[in-house]
Amino acid sequence: MRITRSLWTVFYAVYAFIFSWVFLGAGRAGTLPFPAVFAMEIVSILLLCAAAGKIARVEDATLKKVRRFIPLFWAALFCVQILFTAAFQTSNNWGWDFDTVVLLAKALLNDRNVPGYSYLAVYPNNLLYFWGTVLIFAATRFLGENAQVFSLLVCNILVLDVSLFGIYKLVELLKGKRQAYFILLCLLLFTPYWFYLPIAYTDIFSLPFLVFPILLCVFYEKKKQNFFFLAGSGALAALGYHFKGTPVIAAVAVLLYMLLRGRRGGFGKRQTAVFAGSFAGTLLLAGWALSVSLGLLVPRGADTYKMPVGYWIYTGLVGSGAWNQEVVTEVGNFTSYEEKEDFLREAIAKRIEDYGVVGLAAHVFHKEAEGLWSRGTLNAEVYVQREPVHSGFVPRMLGEDSFYGLVYRCYSQGYWRGILLFFLIGMWYRVRQKNREEAEGLLYLTAFGILLFYTFWEINARYLVNSAWIILTMGGDSLYALAVHRKERKTYDKETG
Repeated sequence: MRITRSLWTVFYAVYAFIFSWVFLGAGRAGTLPFPAVFAMEIVSILLLCAAAGKIARVEDATLKKVRRFIPLFWAALFCVQILFTAAFQTSNNWGWDFDTVVLLAKALLNDRNVPGYSYLAVYPNNLLYFWGTVLIFAATRFLGENAQVFSLLVCNILVLDVSLFGIYKLVELLKGKRQAYFILLCLLLFTPYWFYLPIAYTDIFSLPFLVFPILLCVFYEKKKQNFFFLAGSGALAALGYHFKGTPVIAAVAVLLYMLLRGRRGGFGKRQTAVFAGSFAGTLLLAGWALSVSLGLLVPRGADTYKMPVGYWIYTGLVGSGAWNQEVVTEVGNFTSYEEKEDFLREAIAKRIEDYGVVGLAAHVFHKEAEGLWSRGTLNAEVYVQREPVHSGFVPRMLGEDSFYGLVYRCYSQGYWRGILLFFLIGMWYRVRQKNREEAEGLLYLTAFGILLFYTFWEINARYLVNSAWIILTMGGDSLYALAVHRKERKTYDKETG
């Protein structure tokens, strides 16, 4: 018991120390005017505190009445999201990953002879997403090609909304309905969850595979239900791996949490074995099925196209750590998978040696702080401006020289900085807190795993779309705790005054 508490203390202290440096590095506004960003940060914090205080004071009877309107709220939200997506939809002609998968899915259904299926061998992480897109296009084929693409965008909206509902239920389990409403508000005020709706790529499609493994684990612990929930948790995380690598981090976090909680949380050897077995079995089975499907698309030489895992690690060590065409060309010059592996092994070792300990630490700090955590828009404006359908409206709203674009960037940056600040405050508070072993620790374990993962992996602020909800949830938790404390303080002063 004492050892476990000590481990949690060390974890929170180390994480808080590391993230403090990341937060300080990410604090710069870049090309944006700092006073405007800082003003947006302060306004966001004050408004969120006011909203939290208002929600905390709502009477139970009023809360029950509000519940009647929840279905209406989700329906209205869906309608607004549809309109927003239509306004910022892209034409899929730019040629980046999202556009490429859409093109290949259309080609497969229309029996077009497209030589580009080798792309799926190069980037097999898009294979499951490709087959999902094919399925959606096949189901809506009778509507025409334009409607097919919009159907994909509608599915993107539904996936986001299901994930938001999952986060709402998770917070309700942990903290109650009032705080669940508040966290949902925090999520909806986060601009990337709006501007990535027209980008139906793996960023949002992988989101439920981080949310539901954690939700099912917490549900099992709180409700002491059957093993199905743990098996589902492991299976979903394994499926998510075939969209993006980060759901594996959630699986590792769940496994660590189960081991740390032990029998106090209802996690014995059988529970751990069920989760781990489900994860491993689904990972292998799905991997085998996708490998067979790739063989159908690329009958010969799929391995000659495939990028080894080292490619993404090497990319993370070069320059800013973001996608780099020179690295793609450099690795792609080798004709066999084995040659690529040998080259990458040597190149990674040489890069690390050239950096040295101090240089490597500086590179990782710069990469994480400035390239990953410092962008409140998560680069959404970059992707929705790639050949938008409404070519006059979108640049006017989001362009570099647009007033509305400036407001959007400053708000996004200020809001994100405010959330990061309270996320950090919450971590430092937990260093001294007694009940560190509560289920919130699972969220912090996952967030810490993501921070560590991108120390050696290729980065892009867009990659945080599927995990930013953890920061928003725990940052919002700290804000809500502050509002409740102020409320209790005022009540105490009135009673003793």
